[in-house]
Amino acid sequence: MKFVFLLVLSLISLSGLAQEESSSEPYNMAYELHKAGFKELSARDLFNEKVVRIIKRAIRENEIGKQSKEMQRAIIMGSVKGQPAEDFFKRFPVSLNIMADLVADKQAVPGLLDILLRKDDLKTFGWISLTLAIFGFLVRRFFITKKDHILKRILIQACLSVVVACTTLSIFYMMFEQEISPTIRIVKANLG
Repeated sequence: MKFVFLLVLSLISLSGLAQEESSSEPYNMAYELHKAGFKELSARDLFNEKVVRIIKRAIRENEIGKQSKEMQRAIIMGSVKGQPAEDFFKRFPVSLNIMADLVADKQAVPGLLDILLRKDDLKTFGWISLTLAIFGFLVRRFFITKKDHILKRILIQACLSVVVACTTLSIFYMMFEQEISPTIRIVKANLG
């Protein structure tokens, strides 16, 4: 959730920077949000359909996708100058490439935003995640004793953690495959 919120905030500033260089009249997302009654954008507002519709339009009309890769990276680095993200991007340049591709892509971020609009599915996923966490706790509680050798306890806990995490991620992927596929495609292309 925080990742999506930070990505959207980055997109807001990046779209403004990229459109300043464009000759056409830019879409003023901040004005549209204000007109819709949102003076400041918070993470909670991303669950609002009006906000998502405005952000999606800004993404569709985003000029950064038309820029060269080098220019996209420069715009992103300029927008995070003096922030912890600047050090992160310098330390891990592949993350800068991923961010540039995410911001330039017309489907990735809108897909992530669409997940937030599927409130019933998010609740279902939350209950499934909670159930899996409780299941993991109960398995640890009943199958791992203090009498067991320490390596056995560590091995069982590590295996259980991997199984619960993989199951949770698999369920998330199955529930939201259509929405996250563009993002996964971009990440795979940059890491592969």
